[in-house]
Amino acid sequence: MQFDKDAVRAAARGRWGEILGHFSNGALDEAIAADGRHVICPFHDDTHPSFRIDNLDEGTAICSCGTFDGIELLRQANGWDFPTTLARLAGFLGVLGANGSTGHIADMMTAVANAKRMPIESMRVYGAVPAKRGKLDVVRFPVWNERGAQHSYFDLTTTGKGWFKKAESKSEKTSGLFFPNRLPQPGETWLLVEGPKDACALHGIGYINTCGCDTDRLAQRYVRLFRDVIVVIVPDRTADAEAKAETSAARLYGVAASVRIATLPLPIAISSDQPNDARDVLRLPAGERLLRAAVEDARSWDPPRPDPEIPSIATAEGQTDVANGRRLVRMHGMNLRYVGPWEKWLYYNGATWVLDNMQRVEQWAKGLVPEVFTDIGKCGAVHGGMVNFAKKTASMSGLSNAIRAARSELAIHHESLNREPYLLNVRNGTLNLRTLELRSHRREDLLTQLAPVDFDPDADCRLWLEFLRQITDGNDDLIAYLRRLVGYSLTGVVSEHLVAICYGAGANGKSVFLNCVMSMMGPDYSLQCPPNMLMIRKKEPHPTELADLFGRRLAAAVETEFGSRLSESLVKTLTGGDRIRARRCFEDHWEFSPTHKLWMATNHRPVIRGTDEGIWRRVKLIPFTVTIPPDRQDRNLLQKLQSELSGILNWALLGCQEWQHDGLGEPSLVSDATTAFRAESNVISLFLDDCCDFAPDSRVGAAELFRAYKDWGGRMSQTAFGAELAMKYEKRKSHGCNVYVGLALKPSMNGHVGEG
Repeated sequence: MQFDKDAVRAAARGRWGEILGHFSNGALDEAIAADGRHVICPFHDDTHPSFRIDNLDEGTAICSCGTFDGIELLRQANGWDFPTTLARLAGFLGVLGANGSTGHIADMMTAVANAKRMPIESMRVYGAVPAKRGKLDVVRFPVWNERGAQHSYFDLTTTGKGWFKKAESKSEKTSGLFFPNRLPQPGETWLLVEGPKDACALHGIGYINTCGCDTDRLAQRYVRLFRDVIVVIVPDRTADAEAKAETSAARLYGVAASVRIATLPLPIAISSDQPNDARDVLRLPAGERLLRAAVEDARSWDPPRPDPEIPSIATAEGQTDVANGRRLVRMHGMNLRYVGPWEKWLYYNGATWVLDNMQRVEQWAKGLVPEVFTDIGKCGAVHGGMVNFAKKTASMSGLSNAIRAARSELAIHHESLNREPYLLNVRNGTLNLRTLELRSHRREDLLTQLAPVDFDPDADCRLWLEFLRQITDGNDDLIAYLRRLVGYSLTGVVSEHLVAICYGAGANGKSVFLNCVMSMMGPDYSLQCPPNMLMIRKKEPHPTELADLFGRRLAAAVETEFGSRLSESLVKTLTGGDRIRARRCFEDHWEFSPTHKLWMATNHRPVIRGTDEGIWRRVKLIPFTVTIPPDRQDRNLLQKLQSELSGILNWALLGCQEWQHDGLGEPSLVSDATTAFRAESNVISLFLDDCCDFAPDSRVGAAELFRAYKDWGGRMSQTAFGAELAMKYEKRKSHGCNVYVGLALKPSMNGHVGEG
């Protein structure tokens, strides 16, 4: 069998990483992973690294023993002769031989599957079968029409883009959609991708509801097939494909249950002569993860707000507050939104939406006056009513009425804000926490938060890493856990249901650690709560305290008071993922879904009376056991660390990726400390509940209480028992003896103390 060497090389261009990984039996894996760096040559006795892959797209390599093209690399790695190497490569790529055969690949289905990177089982689900197009061997896919019936076919070979059935008349339509042998049903989620090849590729990784179509101009006649279906459009990543997908989205809007548009990651082109499509993404390292992230992060599509229709100012309708409200929308509507439940305006500052506390909307409304005079100037004849209306517009009541009239034109719900949990807004763009892709700020993201840091993938944080090693005593497992916790805290996800308690005596760096993380995230994303917010108080927390949690991703209580008792019900509420009811001053109550992660930094462990799993599975006690001596304390450390915020962000992003892949992975140091804390808390609580009454004016002698504890069966030493009680109850001197305030032994215990 003869094969055209140039045709095989052309088909292999851009696919050599895939080819060498498939055929080299591991001999070239190290060189491929080295990304152009020298490694030990796999083909000769090499004592120093001298071999490197020069161009992975072209498959070329350089070594002290010679130069190699891709075909020669395969031949050397497998010990084949040249004709065998060429034939096997042609078979893998689906390149036809001189007689139209693929040689080592027995049938056309396999040849096309390999050439177009489609799983053959998925091809069969889409109805593909071997066929003939004239004398040419092809794989034929059925094509579905707007009635949901198969009416035509589409042919693919190992090369080229493929062809629909040739129309027999001008009126015959042979194009259509590609379905996996079933039609969409209401309530299902369906992906719309470019053609049958991408449809089969996505089906092969588990997206079984995928339709191949023309994503940039889905014909109106097909829209009915997606009634009440959740649609995610996944267009190619070309210069205009995503913009054109808006046309398809507009046609589906109002018929489909919802429409979203996914953005494939950049850069994804494997070589310049190949399109940027879903199959290209799947060829990348971690390509499946990137593709799934793109689908999950697809943006919701809503029709653009039309320019408001404004009646002519020469008419009575044009001389109203409503007309002025629409003029204001025409002038500034792009940069204004009104949050109905809050009764507050937001304006867009180029990077984020900001609460209008400086009367920006009022300043902009003053521009209505020249706008009204401009409209008057466009009229042929000016009458007194127009001039009077212009004067009325210039009054404070006229401006206020126009602003009020504009509300309904620009109203949004507060839950439309910050709704993408894996977007992080930074100074130089918006960062996707799944893909680490940075893009420009967008109004339509409706983000009200900005971290005061630039994303610089090359930034480091040497001082920060040195600081972490110091405060953890070089415990790599604890450092990695903190990294994952902080990375998780960058997101708006609350799936872990925990409260992280950084605990230890003073001068151990825990507050500096947490304050530095909060500096990196900034006040928009992080919140320092009142120290006693999570503790039991005489009064319930004010609703404004809870409202401050809206949109925050990290909420920290620092330096809680000695002996404070944790409000277990509140912690459960704030870490359980349930909706939170809150309000600000002069507002009605409103609800929101939490995005925050709770942290505490304290010298004293909080008192936890509860013994149920509901509270203890949330508690993660992180011990900070190193005390920094005074001569090694740096009063300016936090300021120095703030110069590394971009690097600290990279450290946290690494933790975020680790958490997404592997979870938090709690180290034994944390689990052991938490278990011990629970055991101590439970023993004391059980004893107190069994043997004591609680009243603010009660007193009990320390020695008497310890004897009761031992008689009850307690095993703690007197020193440990006293230290634990001292964390929960006030200890005083009375007549030369130590007593605890707020406790009294139950009458039933009095006869037992000292017996036995």
